[in-house]
Amino acid sequence: MSIASSPVADRDCLLTSASPTLCLRLETPRERLALPYAGLVSVSLSVDDTAMTIVFVTHRVTIKGRKLYPIYGEVAAGSAHGLEVGRRMELPKPAHHYSPLQPREAPREIYAIVSIRIEPIEIQG
Repeated sequence: MSIASSPVADRDCLLTSASPTLCLRLETPRERLALPYAGLVSVSLSVDDTAMTIVFVTHRVTIKGRKLYPIYGEVAAGSAHGLEVGRRMELPKPAHHYSPLQPREAPREIYAIVSIRIEPIEIQG
């Protein structure tokens, strides 16, 4: 079992591909694990977009964060090839003309992963 929760870094937490990928790579400070999409059982997202559960045949992955809907969509489509703690920021578009009197707009967060918990599923036999 691995639990990762740390200050959210300013790096992208979602790696995607234009075409479906074979595995979903998960990275925490303690471990790296690649799980095949062929073993994906379900993907669920909380109504408030702050918790997502990904169930594979062998593992249950619980992700906590903010604005997780885009990540949910990429995983459900098989386009996400990596998840890690971090966030994606959108930088403001530069103004057409600069004015020192006008304050600069701050970057805005698009989504963030705050923690990833990976648990093996025990197979009853």
